[in-house]
Amino acid sequence: MTQKSHRNSTIYYKDEQGQSKYGTSWLDLTVIETPLMTMEEIRKELNRSMSHLDTWQKEIGQEYFVDKIHQVIPQARYLKIVLNSFELKDNLTAEQRWNLSKTEYVKHYPPKKQEKISINIEPAINLIERFLRMWKDFKTSNNDS
Repeated sequence: MTQKSHRNSTIYYKDEQGQSKYGTSWLDLTVIETPLMTMEEIRKELNRSMSHLDTWQKEIGQEYFVDKIHQVIPQARYLKIVLNSFELKDNLTAEQRWNLSKTEYVKHYPPKKQEKISINIEPAINLIERFLRMWKDFKTSNNDS
C-alpha cells in the first residue's frame, strides 16, 4: 500500500455516460508497511481459506506451511500463492509443494535487477587537479606580492 503519488497505478472507472475509462491515479498516497503475520494468524488464514479442500485436510505437513510462510517476506504474497495453487498439486509432500510455490513466486514476482552505475570519474579528477594547480598558482602569486 502507498500514500505517495506514483505513475504506475492505473484506475478504472465509468464516466457520466457509463463508458468504461482508465487512467493514471491522481491520489497522493504514502507507503504503509503491512505488519508481519504471527504463526497463529497464518494458521488461521490457511485453515479458513482451505478448510473445504480434502487435499488440505489430508495434508500432514500443515505446520510446515505455517512455518515456511512465517519465515518469508513478503508473507502475504507467499500465502496467496500457496492458497491459489494448493489443490492443483496432488500427491506431493509438503516440501515439494513449498518448492513449487517458491518457483511460482519467482515467476510472478521476478527479482529486480540491480542497476549498475558506471561513472567515469577521470574528467572530475582532471578538473580538481586543474583547480588545485590554479589555486596553488594563485596563492603563490599573492604571497610574492
